[in-house]
Amino acid sequence: MHACFLAVHKRRKTSCMETTDRLMKKVFFLMDYFGNPYAGTEGQLYALASGLNDRNVCIELAVFRSSKYVDSGLFPCRVKVLNITRMFHFMTFFRLIKLALYCRREKYELVHIFFNDASVVAPMILRLFGLKPVVSRRDMGYWYNDKLLKILRWNARFLQGCICNSHAVKKITIEKEHIAEQRVHVVYNGLPYDKTSGLSTDYCMNQIGLVANIRKIKRIEDLIKALKLVREEVPDATVVVVGEGEAEQLMALAEKYGVRDAVDFVGAQTDVSSFIRKFHVAALCSETEGLSNAIMEYMAHGKPVVCSDVGGNPELVTHGKSGYLYPVGDVASLAENILLLLQDAERTEAFGRSGYERIISQFTLENMVDNTMTVYRNVLNIP
Repeated sequence: MHACFLAVHKRRKTSCMETTDRLMKKVFFLMDYFGNPYAGTEGQLYALASGLNDRNVCIELAVFRSSKYVDSGLFPCRVKVLNITRMFHFMTFFRLIKLALYCRREKYELVHIFFNDASVVAPMILRLFGLKPVVSRRDMGYWYNDKLLKILRWNARFLQGCICNSHAVKKITIEKEHIAEQRVHVVYNGLPYDKTSGLSTDYCMNQIGLVANIRKIKRIEDLIKALKLVREEVPDATVVVVGEGEAEQLMALAEKYGVRDAVDFVGAQTDVSSFIRKFHVAALCSETEGLSNAIMEYMAHGKPVVCSDVGGNPELVTHGKSGYLYPVGDVASLAENILLLLQDAERTEAFGRSGYERIISQFTLENMVDNTMTVYRNVLNIP
């Protein structure tokens, strides 16, 4: 697995030089690691790569580290593994210089960078070799620290573009990284057609669902605490949590609050939609969000949403129309809003339909790919 290039995705056999798109011919992607196409950022990159393929744009991807998925050769373009494990090692810069020379030789002009490590160490080198680096920002900067911000602000002079997935992320990125505002663009995430193909009305009565990996930042404990309050008025209310991670502490919390038998942790799932369809109400309690793919999928299935009022969540959920926003950590408010939906079938249906219509009109994969290509053309000065 130390070869430079992995197998090409079987559906993409044509050479990069065979592309026929006159305006946008080639884009190179760079990122730390690609684990699988089901995670948030990786899923959006996979969808973008597939969409560019469909538009006859030649793409390649380089990753710092390999993964089982990368080794499988299923990503929809050629993948170069750089074997970079330490950000500030001389071999890291040597390999990035080799990558820049490769891009120059293969006539790539634009390199779109995803994830944190790559966006810290790569922009200056790529720009010094005449390439045009574009970074993506997809969260509210929870990973920032003083040292990284100094580097990111230095890098800002080399960036030719920055793509954020919400206006909330754009605002924090400009504020913290000092990237020129005219170079920062908002491109909302997009859902593939098969995830926006129809309303789901066959749900399990009083089931509250949450899709998120079990991490402290997701505040899943808030939903468990809220469930105790909800069950005081709706005794058969239950919670289903879909996502990977160790659930022992949350199980213990559910036991403490007397709701252990009403909470089900189903782990990571490849077919998340089959679970969302069964949700009566969908929740997300995160401390921070860029633009939540989980909320988008809830809405695409016609589910009313109760979520924390953070980051890009208000750009998805219209309070009192497609769901309810509540102050993060306010368990009583979370429970109250869930009850408003569980106890009002007409409101639940109206909110679900409103959210569904918003998703299919503004948050499609086609829109995401088209808007990203508009940014690329802007960076490359293509009309």
